[in-house]
Amino acid sequence: MVVAHNEYPDTLGGLPDDHPQGTARSPHAFSAREGDRIRYEAHPFTTSDDYVVTLYRRRAEPGTSRKERPVLFLHGANSNRFCFGVNPDASFTGYLNRLGYDVWLLEFRGARSSHFHGSGPKPQNLDAKIRIDLPEAIQQVLHKTQTNRLDLIGHSLGGIFIYAYLGANPHAPVGRAVTICSPAHVRRFLGALSRPLKLPARMLAPLAPYIPGLGVHHLAKMRGPLPHLAAMARHIQPETMNAQERRNYLNHAVEDMTGGDLSQLMRWFGEGGLSTNDGGSYYDVFSAIQHPILVLGSDGDNIAQPDAVREAYNRLGTPNKKFLFVGKRFGSSRNYSHQDLLLAPSSNLDIYPLAQRWLERD
Repeated sequence: MVVAHNEYPDTLGGLPDDHPQGTARSPHAFSAREGDRIRYEAHPFTTSDDYVVTLYRRRAEPGTSRKERPVLFLHGANSNRFCFGVNPDASFTGYLNRLGYDVWLLEFRGARSSHFHGSGPKPQNLDAKIRIDLPEAIQQVLHKTQTNRLDLIGHSLGGIFIYAYLGANPHAPVGRAVTICSPAHVRRFLGALSRPLKLPARMLAPLAPYIPGLGVHHLAKMRGPLPHLAAMARHIQPETMNAQERRNYLNHAVEDMTGGDLSQLMRWFGEGGLSTNDGGSYYDVFSAIQHPILVLGSDGDNIAQPDAVREAYNRLGTPNKKFLFVGKRFGSSRNYSHQDLLLAPSSNLDIYPLAQRWLERD
């Protein structure tokens, strides 16, 4: 089913006074002080291939009615747990905590919170994140919460991981899933430059694993306007976040990209598919998915273009699915790009309630 954002009219123009989020406030009424970061419990664990990765937990607020299923968030490329919000008052996780959700976030291998303590080359690529990190993290959360199912929310590449995991695991212990700006392909990732760069990407992909990293997280922390301009060019609409909110994102939420991840992404870009390193295709398993999924796309996203996000939705095999666009012409209070729909103060009104309503359908 494909519907417009305004299926949920009570999320537009403010929240009712008795909503757990409180009375409706101006989008920039939330604190954005530097250093005022949301705090999480850290739960590191060692994967079956000797990588130490970390799950971060934020429990439901005291006095709320605890929800039956915990929620596990999955970040995208060059991101960590703070991509879902840096400030406690304006974060996706904080919003769900106030509604009684026990929230978990997985930082995949390659993040600064991870390290490899095995022998030999690091097993660092997207396949390992999908086939090892994600399923083992799910088991960790189920064990620690003593539940038998959880819900998944993934942004960008994290949503692709959800598709790949659920497609290969039809009986996965997942209740409902939400993907946000997660495309079926990345072949137009670089916009007008995509066509001429496809062949160089295919040719250079085998060399990328030898690159230790790109230093993206260091570039993001540079002083001056350049990091802000780069973020607004691809990730953030100028009117959705003020300068301090952008700086908090750049300082805390941006991670580097390892060579192994870069190699596989370059191959996806050059080939136009979602191939595995052993000759398979994640795209081919989309049709095997039977779990309920809400697919959110951003009308102003030039990284995960709306038609590529819709293609992922069309490919899903489950009959229990829904597609929603966000943006002014679909009833949102403003237009969003790729990252700001998770971080903007107005996301409390425009974005988070859409996921909440989906998770609470059963």
